[in-house]
Amino acid sequence: MNKILIIIGFSLICGLSASAQDLSTKSKKAAEFHVKALEYYRQADLSAAREFTAKALEKDSLFTESLILMAQIYEEQEQINLSILYYSKAISCGLEVYPQLLLFRGNIYLKNGKYKDALQDYDKFSSFVTDVGTKRQISDKIKRMQEIMLITENPVLFNPIKLCDSINSNLDEYAAQINYQNNMILFTRAYSTPSNHSEDIFISYRENNHWQTAQKAGTLFNSQGNEGSSNLSADLRFLVFAACNRPDGLGRCDIYICEFDGLNWSAPKNMGAPINSKDWESQPSISSDGKTLYFVSNRKGGLGKADIWISRQNEQGQWQIPENAGENINTPENESYPFIHANNRSLYFGSEGHLNLGSFDIFLSKSDSAKQWGKAQNIGYPVNSNADENSLFVHPNGKSGYMSTSKFSPNKNLDIYEFELAPEIQTDGIYVFKGYVLDSVTKTPLNAQIVIENFEKEIFQTESFKNTGHFHYLSAETKEITVNIYANTYTFFSQKIDFPFDIKEKYFYLNKIQESSKTSFHFNFAYNSDKLPENDMSTVKHLAEYLKLNPGVNILIEGHTDNTGNAEYNKELAGKRAKTVYELLIKSGVAPTRLQYRGYGAEKPMVENNSEKNRAMNRRTDILYRKE
Repeated sequence: MNKILIIIGFSLICGLSASAQDLSTKSKKAAEFHVKALEYYRQADLSAAREFTAKALEKDSLFTESLILMAQIYEEQEQINLSILYYSKAISCGLEVYPQLLLFRGNIYLKNGKYKDALQDYDKFSSFVTDVGTKRQISDKIKRMQEIMLITENPVLFNPIKLCDSINSNLDEYAAQINYQNNMILFTRAYSTPSNHSEDIFISYRENNHWQTAQKAGTLFNSQGNEGSSNLSADLRFLVFAACNRPDGLGRCDIYICEFDGLNWSAPKNMGAPINSKDWESQPSISSDGKTLYFVSNRKGGLGKADIWISRQNEQGQWQIPENAGENINTPENESYPFIHANNRSLYFGSEGHLNLGSFDIFLSKSDSAKQWGKAQNIGYPVNSNADENSLFVHPNGKSGYMSTSKFSPNKNLDIYEFELAPEIQTDGIYVFKGYVLDSVTKTPLNAQIVIENFEKEIFQTESFKNTGHFHYLSAETKEITVNIYANTYTFFSQKIDFPFDIKEKYFYLNKIQESSKTSFHFNFAYNSDKLPENDMSTVKHLAEYLKLNPGVNILIEGHTDNTGNAEYNKELAGKRAKTVYELLIKSGVAPTRLQYRGYGAEKPMVENNSEKNRAMNRRTDILYRKE
């Protein structure tokens, strides 16, 4: 009933709250029916209000106040065409007295995607306005409509495909996401009755290129209460979701997290303070490395009604106080469903406050090299429209996505659609690499620490699942990486791999530490130099970290060369190179008592020095392991 109250506030239709003599009609009976209709309207009995308004209009078809009331009733009943019809009749009868009717009809046009008609009404209404503040507001509306029309007149490519009935139903489905293998989908389904609203997490698997009938994700995640949107980290290790009114909750709705061990999910854990609070927290999205969380909250300190907040883990794995995502993302209105892409640089989210086409639209913000979020970009028409669009998920490839919308549904329920993103809204895709860490003899899986360094010296840390030995690495880089693996009681492993990957999977075999165990490194020392190249410095640092994690292991560092040149000189040079590694390890915090070094020159070749390839293999630094 807000428009009626607004009209009263402007003192435009005193008859809506005053006596019959203030009304525009000369028919006493029409006025009586109108006053009766208003009584029912204020009681929220729209059916009775419409009945008596119709009677009033039978007595006087040009009764302006009843035409306005009928337009309002039809609008609240979402019979938009009839609402517009009655607003138009009221405008034709009483525009000079009630110019705000142009504003109200324009708002309906906007809400229903009739942007040109809305612009015309706003423009015409501005000619009636004399108040400076109101004129500025209308000017802003006109400017916004012009920008909206610019979006709609330059449509982006959009060919949505509705997911099958195994996923969608006559209920609301939303917050969909798919794993990078494209064979599993998670989403939320809502059940609404007049007395209850319930949400559960559902899951479906693709078999023979067909989605199987979705099932509830089980009691581990779902309860008697509401389980809202969920998000699976791109490396498939963490699942975060919102749940409401649980016994361990801090507020009405909190965010929970589960971790995968390669076979099973851990029990959900309330993420606690400072992420959760006494306020409302929901719609989480977790970064591909599991170290940054994006979510929506109405907590104090925001810029609007519900804002997007960001929390990061420190080096000890503790979640830090969330920061507001800032004014390039948040507005005085509501923001919703943040989704951080696997590249950790592109944030897709819903908003009703930015330049949208009538309701919630989806926007894109990209972070720069300083990790600052850029100005939100509407992802375009007809992906966005006057209907609600929400919960966009973009595949790691950056080119395909899943979203929920009601605009194609005759029942106005949310369904999930798959589509190729237009080039304008695509983002940088990532490579997904799956590695396995196994015992070299028994081939059993190992739980190991994985430290991967890319060409730009960025560090990615994870661990292999203890039950399967596998891990995932995701990167937008197309250059070589160095994979460093630490496992307790096993030798240190370090290997360079070129991008793009020729293979999607690779097995890494680790050796148990024995007195004869060794690891060979082919450091790229310059000719006749014992200075370690910058590109090899990180490998020594990772070796130092390995030794810190394995305090019972001592090492002998051996320097080796090929047989080219003087034997004595080669032995001396090899000793100097071994000493360089020795000194760097001490500098990195390894106790000198755990280290020894020695130069052998060409005395211990790995292979015969009969080719340049073999000689390159013999130019190496060996690490021999010795248990205390």
